[in-house]
Amino acid sequence: MESYTCDHCNNTYSSRWNLKRHQASSCDGSGESSSKRARLRLPTPKGRPIANHDSSHPRGMQSTVRPGMQCTTQAGLSHQVLPGPSGVQCTTQPGTSRQVLPGPSDVQCTTEADPSDMQSTTGDINAKYCPSCARDIPTKMFSAHLRSLKHKAHSWKPVDASVSMNRSAFGGKIVSYQVVSDLKTLNVEEYLHSIKLKTINLLEQQIFKHTSVKANVELFGIYILPTKEKRDVKSHSTANKVFTIASDLSKDYDDFVTKISVKSKEFAERESGWVLEQILYLEINISKYNPLRASSYIPLPKVIASKKAVVNICNTDNCCFAWSIVAALFSPQGRVTDTKSYPHYSSI
Repeated sequence: MESYTCDHCNNTYSSRWNLKRHQASSCDGSGESSSKRARLRLPTPKGRPIANHDSSHPRGMQSTVRPGMQCTTQAGLSHQVLPGPSGVQCTTQPGTSRQVLPGPSDVQCTTEADPSDMQSTTGDINAKYCPSCARDIPTKMFSAHLRSLKHKAHSWKPVDASVSMNRSAFGGKIVSYQVVSDLKTLNVEEYLHSIKLKTINLLEQQIFKHTSVKANVELFGIYILPTKEKRDVKSHSTANKVFTIASDLSKDYDDFVTKISVKSKEFAERESGWVLEQILYLEINISKYNPLRASSYIPLPKVIASKKAVVNICNTDNCCFAWSIVAALFSPQGRVTDTKSYPHYSSI
C-alpha cells in the first residue's frame, strides 16, 4: 500500500489528501502561515444562515472584520471589535448592536435593527417574515403565529387610554380592538358591562364604514393552578355575529356578555382546578361582511376547464345551483353544458 511522509515532521499518511490537510492545518514545520491554519480550524456556524446587515439599511452588505480592527459601515458608523465569550463582540452607536461570529474565512458581523424596518433575507423559502415580531416563521406555522398572543403583543397600536387597535389587514376590512376596563374586579359580567359603551362605539364606527360587519368578542384573563403554582393566560370567545345598521347593538352585546359569563363559570366548575386571578382585556374582532349573492353563468378558470372534469351549465338566470343539481341527476340529451339538454328544474 502506497504511503506519504511529511518532510517536516516525518509523519506517515495513507493518501496525498491527508498529507496536504496535515501540512495546511497542524504541521508546525510547513510553510503555511499560522493565521491560515487558525482559520481552517475555526468551526463552521451551524443552523440558519447568518443574516447580513448594514446600519444604513437593515440586512444590507456583509461586514468582514477581525478582532482589534475598526469596523465602518456604509453610513460612516465606526465601532470597535472586541473579544467576547461567544466569539467577538462588536459595539455600535445607540440603536444597533452587533455580534461577530466565527466564519470559514473571516469574521462575520451581524446587526439587530429596528423590527419595523427589518426584512427577511435568510434565503429560507419555507419561512415567512413577520415584521411585527421581527423574525422568520415557518410557512406552515405562520397562520397560527398571527393568532398567537406573542404576535398580538407586538401588533397593538394605542387609540386612547383604554383602547388599542391591532394592525388592520386587507385595507381595514379586518381589524381587532383591545379594550381594557379601569374597574379591577374578578366578576366577568361587571367587567364587561363597564366597557359596554366603548365596545358599542367601536362597532358603530365599523358599521358606518362597511354597512354590515361580522364580529365576535374574546375575554382574556390570567388563571392560576394552586396545586402546581402555575399561571397561564386563558380566553373565552363567542361565535361570529352579523351586525348591520338595523341591529340592536345593546341587546347583542348583552348576549355576548351572557355567553362569556356562562363559559367562564363552566370552566371554573370543571375539575381542572384553574382559578381566575386577573381579567386582562376584551378583544373585539371585526371584519367586513359580504354575503354570497346569486349569480348567473361564470366561465371556469382555464386550469380547471382544461381538465374536462367539471360540468359548468351555461344558464342565463340566477339558478346556477338548481341547474347543477339537475345536471347531476339526469343524463344530458345534447351538449352537457346546455340547459336545453336537461328538464327544467321547476318541473322536478
